[in-house]
Amino acid sequence: MESKENMRNIKLVSVVVPVYNQEKYLDTSVPSILNQTYPDVEVVLVDDGSTDKSGTMCDEYAKLNDNVQVIHQKNGGLGAAVVTGVLHAQGQYVCFVDPDDNIGPHFVESFMREMTEQYDFIAMGFFQNDNGIYKACPLAGDAVYAGKEIDGLKKSFLYDFQNLKVSNRVYISRWHKLYRSDCARAVCTDYAKCGRLMLGEDSIFTYLALKYSKKIRVIRCSNSYYYNISNQGSMMHSADVERYLARCAETFNAFVAILQGDGQDLIQAYALYYFLVDALIRRVRNGDLSGKEELRTIYFDPIYNKAFKELVAASNSQSDKLKLKGRTSKTYPLYETLVNTRDDLKRAYRGSKTAVKNTLFYLDKARAKGFKQAGKLTNFHILRQSAFVDMNEQLPKIESDVLPIIKPYIGKSTDLDKCPIKKNVFVFWWDGFENASNIVQKCLQSVRKAFDGCTIVEITKHNFEDYTDIHPQILKAYRAGDISVQTFSDILRFNLLKNNGGAWIDSTIYFDGRFDIFKGLESKSYDSVDYAATSDFLSYKGEVCSWSGFFVASRKNGMLVTVMDTIFREYFLKHKKYPIYFFIDAAYMVCKLYGMDDNVLNKVSKYAGNMYALYRLLDEEYNADLAAEILRLPQKLAWNYVPNKSNDKTFYSEIIGKSNYER
Repeated sequence: MESKENMRNIKLVSVVVPVYNQEKYLDTSVPSILNQTYPDVEVVLVDDGSTDKSGTMCDEYAKLNDNVQVIHQKNGGLGAAVVTGVLHAQGQYVCFVDPDDNIGPHFVESFMREMTEQYDFIAMGFFQNDNGIYKACPLAGDAVYAGKEIDGLKKSFLYDFQNLKVSNRVYISRWHKLYRSDCARAVCTDYAKCGRLMLGEDSIFTYLALKYSKKIRVIRCSNSYYYNISNQGSMMHSADVERYLARCAETFNAFVAILQGDGQDLIQAYALYYFLVDALIRRVRNGDLSGKEELRTIYFDPIYNKAFKELVAASNSQSDKLKLKGRTSKTYPLYETLVNTRDDLKRAYRGSKTAVKNTLFYLDKARAKGFKQAGKLTNFHILRQSAFVDMNEQLPKIESDVLPIIKPYIGKSTDLDKCPIKKNVFVFWWDGFENASNIVQKCLQSVRKAFDGCTIVEITKHNFEDYTDIHPQILKAYRAGDISVQTFSDILRFNLLKNNGGAWIDSTIYFDGRFDIFKGLESKSYDSVDYAATSDFLSYKGEVCSWSGFFVASRKNGMLVTVMDTIFREYFLKHKKYPIYFFIDAAYMVCKLYGMDDNVLNKVSKYAGNMYALYRLLDEEYNADLAAEILRLPQKLAWNYVPNKSNDKTFYSEIIGKSNYER
């Protein structure tokens, strides 16, 4: 990358990381900083009195890396740690990484390519990271602010009077910006008073950065900062609500003192209080409590009520004025009733919309396949819509039905000496890959590259019986339309792996490079991919999901795939149908509960990342760092995806649209 006058002649950039009890995340965040492509980076780790292993971990990084310095101090709060880091930073420029976040390798370089001495700081967009699923958060637009424009921005950087949302013209966080060190130090003279604040302190830091700046630059596109939102909890008790409001008040009072000292009006302080409390209201509504008493406490909060009046007076939006007027202590019961009614109407609308879609689906299938087949296909379609609810509700019954089937296998395990590793790779498309969608064909090409040297077997309706011994009654039911193609593919994968050994890869999985799933079979009979969000899919009786059914590998005649094959066969022969869409996962869970095949489902290979990350980003503006981050894992796509042609350079066009060798 480099260039841009050799990135302004290479000046030292200090990356400050305030740390308090973050041992869980440091081995992700710190290496991401050490892995920067920019050649002159200093890492300043401030251990703010951690009581876990964080301080020791920081010291270990300093021992191994000359560009890491560690400062240990008594716990003084996030603000105090930020100030300490800035005052110890030796670089001409300073940026921040929170210890539970991480950055891409070009994060600093992307800033320094744009930074010149005329700017006191540069702000760029970022990405939210929700357990490996990323959402682009670009800023409102490219802009340069100076003089009176900055004075105006100080009055509206958080709330711009146009809509009732946090403004993203410069955004409120400290960590998606690069600062001149003299600007950051000037900020810290005032920010030092905010050391103990636990909410909204970044908004105050941003205000102070504007205060001490003469000229700033805003770049719309998202730099590779990955803001971790997956560890944010929700309010559970009334005491939590009261504690939260007290912290909001502390932040408000600190901000008011700063604004008054600068001769500014207080609207941004009231806006900050409003946004902090509004977030609390959403958490109460989404929590396990009924919320009535907690909501009453919030709506009668005096600062919150004052915030309404100030925002109503300042707002340029009539609709926002109406929303705010409806949320005072006098009107909140009616407002909450209206909110609940709105939510009920939305649910009813979604239900009626789904019913209409199901009817249209039925009519479409009836035209193509006749009324009888259309009825069966529509039933499968509806089962898919309720798949998660059905799985959780029916698992106890499925467990009791499956237990007699697996009983003969409990306590037994695969004889690895007699069950060889076979490097077959099975991909399945019923009508043949020549008739598959563009995405499926692209995925197949990626499989061929990723598993070069293995035997790739394209399974279709024309050849599947050459590799399987599926029971005739199951085949008959499938051909009659009594088993969906999705469930038949589940049956197929275990039968294929039992009889042949190898790997099953769904036809919509995309590989960016080699991925040796067979290595996991060297010490066990079965392997899959246990990634960041796998455990969220299903939990039951203290066990959690540890498999990805769309990407599995097994030794030939491995015990687990033999048991799964048996479950699918014997269950159908007895019950004549499969009760839920996710029967495969229910069967897996029962096998895990009873320790099948030497507890092999507890030994599945674990990977960082999320296999659905790329699918959510296909139409987003391309970012090379994020692409490299998510493509460490194979990515699960959708066969019917159609590119959004309005965007020129997207994740789809740059990854799927181009071969690995072209990128």
